[in-house]
Amino acid sequence: MADLETGAPRRPGEYAHTGSGGKAFIATVLLALAAESRLSIDDPVNTWLPGLLDRNGYDGDRITIRHLLSNTGGLFSTGMAPELTSRYATRAAFAKHRFDAFTTERLLAIRCRGRRSAPPASASSTPTAASTSPRPSSRRSPATAWPRRSNAGSSGRSA
Repeated sequence: MADLETGAPRRPGEYAHTGSGGKAFIATVLLALAAESRLSIDDPVNTWLPGLLDRNGYDGDRITIRHLLSNTGGLFSTGMAPELTSRYATRAAFAKHRFDAFTTERLLAIRCRGRRSAPPASASSTPTAASTSPRPSSRRSPATAWPRRSNAGSSGRSA
């Protein structure tokens, strides 16, 4: 459904970008393996995938699983790669490329082709997209940032 208010159906040519949807599932598996002590999120990538990131100035011995999970490994943003964005930026381009397939090796080459955005850093010291997003202005803790609704009486005021 394209419009929840009117019930209008989706039209041919429309699409929903799901490029980052798999990250949450991979993170869940990695954290579950860490909880079972089968790996550590502080393990270098080369511990589990030797040589995978050792290209174009990247160092798989310095980039850890924690860096990848927190986007602090300094990797080039694949979403900014022109060969990907140009394929899906317009309806016509999407229609032409919607069934294009990329091998894991090709996507990794795109990811590691670009210049490093920064050297690997600690997750707590490097801002990520989540930590730099606009947020409601509030000095209260996240648990109390928004007033709670009262269930007392129809006026919404508590007694």
